[in-house]
Amino acid sequence: MKRVRKKSALALAVLLGIMGNSAYAARTAVEFINSDGQHTGQYFYVDAGTLYTTETGNNDITAYFDVDTTAGTAVAKTGTPFGGASAGFKYFKNTDSIASWNGTVDLMGENGCSLEIFGDKSASSTKTICGYSAPTGSASNVVVTFYGGKVEAVCGASLGINCDVTNNTVNINGGQINTVMGGASYYGNVRDNIVNINGGQINTVMGGNDHNYNSNNSTININGGIVGAVEVHSNETVNVNGGEVSAILGGNNSTIKITGGTVDHIMCGITGNNIVVNGGTVTRWIYGGRKSDTDMTSVSGNTITINDGLIGDSDDNVSVYGGYATVNTEVKNNVVNINNGSFNVENIYGGYGGNSSIVDGNTVNINNGTFSDDDFIYVYGGSATTGVVSNNIVNIDCTLKAVVYGGYSGFGNSGDATVSNNVVTINSGTIQCACAGSSKNGDVFGNV
Repeated sequence: MKRVRKKSALALAVLLGIMGNSAYAARTAVEFINSDGQHTGQYFYVDAGTLYTTETGNNDITAYFDVDTTAGTAVAKTGTPFGGASAGFKYFKNTDSIASWNGTVDLMGENGCSLEIFGDKSASSTKTICGYSAPTGSASNVVVTFYGGKVEAVCGASLGINCDVTNNTVNINGGQINTVMGGASYYGNVRDNIVNINGGQINTVMGGNDHNYNSNNSTININGGIVGAVEVHSNETVNVNGGEVSAILGGNNSTIKITGGTVDHIMCGITGNNIVVNGGTVTRWIYGGRKSDTDMTSVSGNTITINDGLIGDSDDNVSVYGGYATVNTEVKNNVVNINNGSFNVENIYGGYGGNSSIVDGNTVNINNGTFSDDDFIYVYGGSATTGVVSNNIVNIDCTLKAVVYGGYSGFGNSGDATVSNNVVTINSGTIQCACAGSSKNGDVFGNV
């Protein structure tokens, strides 16, 4: 039987060089021992409550035990853990040793618990660390902090169908992880969960996951580390303050704020998104709203505001789109505001639509900024390949090397959209060329 050596919180604090940190004083520390009885240097801390460990293999084992922070002990419990005996679980009795974590077990805590996982950098596992997991019920106020090691996933709380998963927190300070989630429940009430990425390498980060792309008021903070994709669900907030992010994807009625670090590209969902860039670098594209299917769902009400930072740091065709759709869609009432910053971009669109699109009521406001002199920037209030381009506006209050269109249709061999009632206003500064409306083959009227 594998063993776990228990240490008092004070003894562990001395070992880790953090003596005097009162945050650890009321917690039991458990060191993971491998199957050969060797110390792994990996610990978890847990407040009073229950912690589960599971191991799969020839002898499916689930151990769960009471934690007594006063005595500094963790005692295995009798009884059947969640899932029941019919799920094939075995469990330890009070007289048994507690199973250790050697990279082949899942770690799961009690609802409301606080876990801190110190993983050895050389540890590698395809398993999961989850603050709390159950098929029914609710989960809240679970905190998981992961410092190192390599695991498949770290999750604050994960429940079954139609469950409440709220106010859970995951902190990632190091390690290699495939997926990080604040909370999850199939079609449940997943809201107000927080994920803080301070270091490490993570493939995918989600604030919450209800498998229906709704996760109200959850927050993802990227402060450091390397992240592949931030998967945004509806009504979430993403703050990038540092680190490197390859992509921020999805989300409706969500807020994306960039103040530092580097983001390769941002492609939000279709409606109600608010992207604010106050610093840092966005290497390639920004889409306030984007869709590529053929239904007539509108790409609408998205806003991009750039106050500082660098937009465009690659050799690709860098563009900023308030709203974007490939075909057969309304693209309307999207706004791009440029107040300052440095730009190496080729195109800025209030709204863009492909064939059979209606691009209406989009706005680009350029008030200041430093723009590359290498080539012209093309600015479009609205543009479509075919369809209707109307009531789009561009306002310019600075000098830039640009060709500006209020409304435009003329890409490729097409350009059959009707272009009407679009406006370009130059309040101050100079540009190279301004055209209120232009269509390669369609009707043009009422543009100013």
